[in-house]
Amino acid sequence: MTFMRDFGFVYSLSKILERLGCDVFVCSNTDYTSLPMRLWNPDVVFYVTIGRTGLLRAAFPNSKLVLWNAESCRFDTYPPFELEIASDPEKYRDVSRVLLWGEGTREIILDHARKNTWKWITDDLENFDRKFVVVGHPRIDLAQYGTKHAQKRGHKVKIGIIGLCASINNGKHSIPEMLLNDKETDDNFNTSKEFSFQSKYYQLIKKMTLTLGTDKYEYNLRPYFLENIHNYESTALVKSGKLKIDDSIEFTTWLKTQDLVIGAVSTTMYLVAAAKKPYISVDHMLERPMDRIVFAHEYLSGIPEHCPKTYDQFAEMVKNYASIPLTFESSDILKKQHDRYLKAKEDLPVLLLMARQIISSSSDIHNTSGLPTSLCDLFNRLRTSYAEFRGLGSKAENYSHFSRSIIPKAESEFGDVINNILESALPEQLKEISCPR
Repeated sequence: MTFMRDFGFVYSLSKILERLGCDVFVCSNTDYTSLPMRLWNPDVVFYVTIGRTGLLRAAFPNSKLVLWNAESCRFDTYPPFELEIASDPEKYRDVSRVLLWGEGTREIILDHARKNTWKWITDDLENFDRKFVVVGHPRIDLAQYGTKHAQKRGHKVKIGIIGLCASINNGKHSIPEMLLNDKETDDNFNTSKEFSFQSKYYQLIKKMTLTLGTDKYEYNLRPYFLENIHNYESTALVKSGKLKIDDSIEFTTWLKTQDLVIGAVSTTMYLVAAAKKPYISVDHMLERPMDRIVFAHEYLSGIPEHCPKTYDQFAEMVKNYASIPLTFESSDILKKQHDRYLKAKEDLPVLLLMARQIISSSSDIHNTSGLPTSLCDLFNRLRTSYAEFRGLGSKAENYSHFSRSIIPKAESEFGDVINNILESALPEQLKEISCPR
């Protein structure tokens, strides 16, 4: 998993499973197939990256595999990535559950199965319905549950800036290669256009802090999860204290503390709408290239009141931010996409629906006893500490590694979310979901 994108909901899911009677480990990319984990012999392995299906099946031959694909939000412009599982009879058999973001994705997969005569699906639809289950998007839970931000009288307006500058802040790209490529259809050429947009985004941040000032406003940037966050430390705006860089684990934790959110079209718009935050999109103002962004034009056409075209319009919207909340009710397009591609049919928190499927997938398996949980934890801590000593987790491009030292921070950040989700369900519902003793 990618730490700053996925850890928050994975950690919250793990604690909900623990409260429902399960033993759970949350692994980073350095230890998810380690010897201690294999000797632990888990009943279920939950994962979020389709490409790891084969590796996990080989590492855990006796375990049930349950996938929730973190890259699923492609909608009907592109075939969903879950087709990689559905189209391959072997992988289809190997996976116990594929948890889907929405009913629309399930319908697309079924449509492909019928058109391509995938008999392992079409001849046994009951098994498909048991295996491919719509649960929704768990990060919307994180936006809706937990402590809400309450504005205090006299405090500065908190302006949250969604980071989206991974093209120019990761140290991997060669700028001449991007700018001098002579093939206009080449991906590098498109990246160079995005590079230009991201440069303008930085310029907007600087201009905003200078023209709107810091007497009334404070500015907080939430870096994109693939950015090199440490590169911000040497910038003048950050050194002077005019711009703060967010260090919370989860985007929605940061989101709920902001009075106004500034960003560009992406799936984060759904999280902003779930949190009902005032929102400004800078796509039109900064002339963002839309060629490779799924549904960009449709999204923006559905939220015109959030899309200034000049800096003067932008500044005026900032001053009157309270009048521009983004919600699913305020945009027919967002609501339509949410209801079709991000929402489960059942009226339960997504994390509880996921927990139910993980637990139920283990009902027909009885693994032999593995390494005791306490020993597995000890050996894995030692192994991970050694990996960190070697510098494995300190590389700037290692976006998936996390240290066990992050757990106390996670407990503080997600404690209210977990409690509120569990309290939202009836006792009999929790009993029905719980692990069998």
